[in-house]
Amino acid sequence: MNMWLLVFVTVIFLICTDCTRRNVCPTYLDYFTINTNEKCWYDVAADSDAPTIIRSHGFPLEIHRVLTPDQYILTMFRIPNAHGRKEPIFLQHGFFLSGACFVGLGNLSLGLTLANEGYDVWIGNFRGTSYSNKHAILKSEDIQYWNFNDHLGLHDVPTMLKYIARKTGQAGRIIYIGHSLGTTTFLEYGSRFPDQVKNLVKLAILMAPNGGMRNTKAFFFRIGVLFTDMIRLVTHTEMTKLFTPRGILQVITKLCRASPTLMEYCIRVINLTTLGPQKETDASVAPIVFNQFPEASSLKVYQQIAAETVDDFRSYDYGSRNFFVYGQLLPPIYNVSKIEVPIYLIYSKRDWCTTSKDAEILFGRLHPRAKIYGRYELSDFNHNDFLYSKHAKSVVYDKILNLIDSARTLELIGSDVNEK
Repeated sequence: MNMWLLVFVTVIFLICTDCTRRNVCPTYLDYFTINTNEKCWYDVAADSDAPTIIRSHGFPLEIHRVLTPDQYILTMFRIPNAHGRKEPIFLQHGFFLSGACFVGLGNLSLGLTLANEGYDVWIGNFRGTSYSNKHAILKSEDIQYWNFNDHLGLHDVPTMLKYIARKTGQAGRIIYIGHSLGTTTFLEYGSRFPDQVKNLVKLAILMAPNGGMRNTKAFFFRIGVLFTDMIRLVTHTEMTKLFTPRGILQVITKLCRASPTLMEYCIRVINLTTLGPQKETDASVAPIVFNQFPEASSLKVYQQIAAETVDDFRSYDYGSRNFFVYGQLLPPIYNVSKIEVPIYLIYSKRDWCTTSKDAEILFGRLHPRAKIYGRYELSDFNHNDFLYSKHAKSVVYDKILNLIDSARTLELIGSDVNEK
């Protein structure tokens, strides 16, 4: 009896502690008096990792680890559907992010919205991120560990999709939802191995799609073109760790969380140099963003993205070594017209990183069978509002749910016709 009383008192203490702790506020000005300001409150996503966020909202969680062909150990989070009536949905994050971005807004986030609807949700994490920083042989401190580029699309994505298909027995029924780099990697994989993708994925929904960035307004990526030759020279030196936790990312994280003023300034700088004007994400989301951003990645991945601002959608450019690697002077183009899986593009006029114009160009290149659901253009979302806007559920995620329901209905109708 005394043991149960102790448990009860402990639970009440933890609940009350969470009630009095405050880590987010409605305005940047409120953060200056956060400890005594009753307008502020506690949000678990502002200081916790993805598994903690998921469990705190009452969802079951499975953690799965898979091994890529080049020996990277990737972690996936699964929010299983106990009833098993709906197909698996795979979520893949973008550059400088991890799978945590899909649960950052709790029940308003994409991951938990899908889980609430009864889908079997799988959340991927690219190599190099804090959740997938292991290798069977190398350590993340090793230079060679960070020697990757379009391996994300050609190794990471297929490894995770194949694992989900085996684990669930639902090959050909997986719904792929990517954001930014998570869309690039699907297009890379689908272009190189269209038959594999067709046998794994039923529908791909690409938010802020990147299949080429000729019209980007993102200064952060455009300036990378100027340093292409330099990046090639340093990829086998300590400089290749620039975007790792021990590099500039650690400095950015500490700086941007040092004070409310710096937090607001960082958000503005990131928006103006990369994401686009922001009016959808308020000050209460800033601590969540900086708890999840920036995540680690390879300098080569940055170089490949930057190259797309002046060139076509191609494999990684090794410069003078292209002929040795590819048998041709230029890297081969990723031919997205080979992908016959239905693809639905969601993009925004306010996104400076992956622009509406580039999304339209990408749509025009798709196979006719991939275009059956069309595309959807927003007006006011910038690049990261797809993840962190409190209106994303009503503006984007509900649209996604309707699209998935339509796809399921068409599938059922097709099955009935075939049976008759």
